[in-house]
Amino acid sequence: MLFLLRILLSLSINACALFVAGSFIPGFTVQRSFSGIGAAALILTILHIFVRPILKIFLTPFIFLTLGLGSLVLHALILVMLDYFSQSIRITTFTALFEGIILISLTAFALHLVFDHFFKREH
Repeated sequence: MLFLLRILLSLSINACALFVAGSFIPGFTVQRSFSGIGAAALILTILHIFVRPILKIFLTPFIFLTLGLGSLVLHALILVMLDYFSQSIRITTFTALFEGIILISLTAFALHLVFDHFFKREH
């Protein structure tokens, strides 16, 4: 049950982060409907759950050699896949992609800080 709640929280946080990125970044277009943002957030959550760990395994040496900056490549690959698989997201420039990586990561980090305390177990 807790796992399902964490997935729903991640889905909601991804939807908020995509909405923020679409609102503030020129060249990062998000369809302004509940179904459009919801579908994109669902695809992003699925990519984070299933594809990101596989990519992380292959990119670990690169991430290690670049002292963590290689994780930007990992996030860029995830957003490019999201752009490819989702019809409600369009990323038109490299600058929009880079700004999207930063803004989505910061928004998701801040929201996880706010909401993760609900899921911590007291032992």
